[in-house]
Order: sequence, then structure tokens, then C-alpha cells
Amino acid sequence: YYQDAIAARRKQMKQLAKRIREYQADHPSRPVVAVGDYNVYGEDVKIDEYSTTFMDLMLNGANLRDVTHDADVQDYTYTWDQDNNTLTRYFYPDNEDGHSGRLDYVLIGDSRNARVRVEPLDYAVLIPLAGQTLCDEGHCDRNLSDHYPVWARLRIYGTP
Repeated sequence: YYQDAIAARRKQMKQLAKRIREYQADHPSRPVVAVGDYNVYGEDVKIDEYSTTFMDLMLNGANLRDVTHDADVQDYTYTWDQDNNTLTRYFYPDNEDGHSGRLDYVLIGDSRNARVRVEPLDYAVLIPLAGQTLCDEGHCDRNLSDHYPVWARLRIYGTP
């Protein structure tokens, strides 16, 4: 199962990297910010999908940078936390392949003509809880998602 998921993500990453490269070619003076749940374990030596699929296609292929690798921002907090997020454990009670890890990313890229730059200033993994317990189909929880959201403050500077 997990190998099929990796193959599917690789195909999706190829498509996304292609679209980003097309955007960069059509708009060489505009930077790129790509934020989302990529479902790729960050820096996980057991799976190593980050250093193969993710780096190969998104970071190198589309010339993007992972903001968590910036010297001023470094933060590898888990965004998918099976130990502390009860909603994650509810949806995936017998998750044999998965484990807690960083699955959600803020990726940035300077403009192709190098006239507009993107610099990460702050980054955080937010752990929002509902003000009260919410119940649905017999499960009650205060976690709002099985993934924690990521947040970044960026400085975009230069002249297109």
C-alpha cells in the first residue's frame, strides 16, 4: 500500500513541479509560494521520500526552498502527530506505515529573473483546538484536523 502511495505522490509532484515551472517561465519576475499538505515525511531516514521525490521534483526541479531549512527559521515540528493529535489516532488507529512526522510545507522560490526575492522571517506549526469539544458520528474531539496547519511570515522584496 505505502509504495503505491509514494508512486501516486511522485506523479502528483511531477505535475505540480511542471505547472510551477510553466508559471515561472510565463512570469519570470514573480516569486512563488507553494503551501500545503504534501504528505511527504520530512527528513525521515526510514522512508527517505523527502530527499528523493520531494527534493528532486519540487525543490530542485521547480527551484523552490523549504522555509524550515532557513538558518533563521529552522523548525521541524511534526504536522501529523499520532502521539498527541487524538483526531489522527481516530482516523488512523492501525496505521502501520505512518508515524508522526512533518507532512505539511511552506515552499518559496525567488523570481526566475532574480529581481524579486522571498525571505522567510517566521515559521510555526499551529496546534489549534476548538473552544469546545465537537462530536461527529460518535467521536468527540477538540482537534480541528488530523494535520496541524503551518504558518509563515515572508518578506518579499525587489522590483519586478
